[in-house]
Amino acid sequence: MIIAAFILLIVLDAVGDAVKNKPLKHLLQTFLVGFWLLMIYAGAFMELPEIHTAVIGYALLRYFLFDAVWNVTSGKRIDYIGSTSLYDKILSGVHPSMILFTKLIAGATGIGILI
Repeated sequence: MIIAAFILLIVLDAVGDAVKNKPLKHLLQTFLVGFWLLMIYAGAFMELPEIHTAVIGYALLRYFLFDAVWNVTSGKRIDYIGSTSLYDKILSGVHPSMILFTKLIAGATGIGILI
C-alpha cells in the first residue's frame, strides 16, 4: 500500500512540474499536498514503516521514476537530461547505461525497503 501511495505521489509531482497548463498544474499540486496530508493523517492509524525507512524508500523510488515521468509528460525522450540544474549537469557527465543501471537498482532497492 505504501509503495503504491509513494508512486502516486511521485507521478503527481512529476506531472505537476511538467504540465504547461497553469490551472491544471495548480490542481495537481493542490491534490499532491492533500494526498501528503492524508498520508500523514493515515499514518497515525495505520502501521507504516519507520520514518527513516519510508524516507529512504521514497527517495530511491523518486530517483527511479521522477525524471522518466517528467520527460514523457513534457514530450521529451524518456532518457532526456537537461542542462540547467546541478543535477542535470552531474548526470550529463555519466554514461546513459550507468544512469539506467543506477535507476533500476534504486527502484528495486526502494521497493525492497518498503515491502
